Amino acid sequence: MWPVTHFALPGVTRLHGYFPSSRFGFGEDLPKGVAIEWASWCRNPTYLVGALRVERRLRSLRRAAARSTPSATTRSARSAR
Repeated sequence: MWPVTHFALPGVTRLHGYFPSSRFGFGEDLPKGVAIEWASWCRNPTYLVGALRVERRLRSLRRAAARSTPSATTRSARSAR
């Protein structure tokens, strides 16, 4: 993934004016600004750490929602952990 975020994504984007994701099997093409921003996020060393913090917060919110919902089954409340 490192070569993609450091070379391919910014290089191909600047060359074409957009990132042709569909040619690489990644879904829809990305506008230039989006591709450059995504590349910079992925190169940021704290990006993954921030994403993990968000996941922990979401997990605790899901647990709280499952506990406070009277119609939630025991199984669904356990899966929210």
